[in-house]
Amino acid sequence: MNSPVDTVSPPDRPDVDEKSSRQDVFETTPFLPRPVRRPRRLRQSSAIRELVSETLLTPQKLILPQFVIEGEKATDPIASMPGRARQSIDLTITECEAASKLG
Repeated sequence: MNSPVDTVSPPDRPDVDEKSSRQDVFETTPFLPRPVRRPRRLRQSSAIRELVSETLLTPQKLILPQFVIEGEKATDPIASMPGRARQSIDLTITECEAASKLG
């Protein structure tokens, strides 16, 4: 049995050959993974460009969650956040200083 892709043929236009343009590919292929053209309306202003741009991750956008408990040299692991723990103030200060050195 033939699949839809096997049965697709180039358009019957004598003025255009099979490999003449990307538009022919669009017309003869039933499914494309992405649009052939990017709409320019999404690039008109800087505000719109920022909204539709790819995500850019920088160190300034990262956070380091700190959970403080009473006591000294006390640590209480947080089950729902692997690698994070509630810490006493002295341990929290030490961890913040180490993170500050990393940037």
